[in-house]
Amino acid sequence: MKAKRQKYTSSFASILLAIGCVFSLLIIFLFRSAEKLLPGRESYFLLRIAENPAFIDALSFGGRFTAYPLGLPYLLNLLPWALAIAMPFVFGILSIILFFLLLRDFNVKPRKTALAILLLSPSFIYLFNTLNTASAALFLALLGFWLFARKGGIRVLSPLVIALIPLFDLTIALLSMLLLLFYVFFKDKESKKLYFAALALFLASAGIYYSYIIKNAGFSWPMFNLWETGFNGALRSLLSDLGAPYGIGLFSLILAVFGIIAVWDAKYENKFAFFSIAALLVTSMFFPKALFMLSLFVAVFAAIGFMDILNSRWENRLFQRFVLLIMVCGIIFSALSFAQVFVNSEPDEGIVKGIGALSELPNGVVFSEYTRGHWISFAGKPNVMDENAYLAPDVNERFEDSQMLFKTRDIEEAGKIIKKYNIKYIWIDAGMKRKLWKEDEDGLLFLLKYNPDLKNKVYDVDGVEIWEISEGAYAGSGYEIR
Repeated sequence: MKAKRQKYTSSFASILLAIGCVFSLLIIFLFRSAEKLLPGRESYFLLRIAENPAFIDALSFGGRFTAYPLGLPYLLNLLPWALAIAMPFVFGILSIILFFLLLRDFNVKPRKTALAILLLSPSFIYLFNTLNTASAALFLALLGFWLFARKGGIRVLSPLVIALIPLFDLTIALLSMLLLLFYVFFKDKESKKLYFAALALFLASAGIYYSYIIKNAGFSWPMFNLWETGFNGALRSLLSDLGAPYGIGLFSLILAVFGIIAVWDAKYENKFAFFSIAALLVTSMFFPKALFMLSLFVAVFAAIGFMDILNSRWENRLFQRFVLLIMVCGIIFSALSFAQVFVNSEPDEGIVKGIGALSELPNGVVFSEYTRGHWISFAGKPNVMDENAYLAPDVNERFEDSQMLFKTRDIEEAGKIIKKYNIKYIWIDAGMKRKLWKEDEDGLLFLLKYNPDLKNKVYDVDGVEIWEISEGAYAGSGYEIR
């Protein structure tokens, strides 16, 4: 009778997990209005490139060599919009299956609890609810790792899979090779030859592709911070509860610490996991995409921590249950809170309408904050700069000029920058105003309001403003508006 009850409970838990998995992967499509399309900015860049993947991008940075991975755009090229909606869901389902298989193969328990925590992870919700390169790269990393850990002949396919990852996301690719190195060194030293084969193919694919990019694009590196720095910045980028775009939940992290403590006595048997966590933590401070891989380890150790608290003997059992209830509610609340912010994230309807209005204007370079660059190029207009800052032409000079233009109230200084980049339109939205200026007449806002050569507002709806630069701003510059 007891065995039947356990079997029934296990089946019920599996059904709940399946429902939770589908729900986690469909949050955006269940709650985000169709008018707002996809959340974030990277998805618009990928959709644009997918429609015409090429090695020359005429819109990014006003025209440049395509110095970024083209694996996903080529994959989307057949049916860009349909695949943009379906692909994150498919990658999410397949990644969950591979993660479960890896947990089973390595005899990690409790597997279902780990899966539940992963499904409620803000990084998982973000990763597989919108189009991005990391979702495809993480799926390939899990597939390559699972094949590598096989005992049969199928494991020879793992180097081929791993060699594909750099074509999708270089950060995930490099971290995959590092974690695989830890695995071979600490868990499976007999697989050294297979690792070296994977490393050789990896270096060949990454080396050929990125050396070709650097040869044509040049090597320019942004000297400004794309993400927050310092201890407070690191915390904010790590924890979703502090506003990270795809961080880890605070309560999951707390439980993971308990899990690490619970297995610390067997630390020599868990060197692979501990070294991997340490490497991913450090890397995430500089490259936030490392959080996607870190969340897998956090889910495992959070599950171990939860079961350790549940099975330990406390003098006050009521307090023990209360602690577990707080942890469970905290994980759920963190996921729901993040999901709400994510569903309501930019672009909102006003920005989507603004993108449509911009696409109907005559051609010309559009100036805005670089985080708006992908939306501008999605509208078919060249931007001054966007978030693809690595290996971009004159990236640091463009950033400095952009900051100067945002802050200056000197029309001559502003005019020089406008002439330099042949700017025809300026895009400003409510989010930019909150971020860049304290008052309504600070810097560029003052010039747009009072200077006759700039104050030509062609669009102003739902917090989005588009200003057209008049002929007078180009007087004597040698440039023509085109």
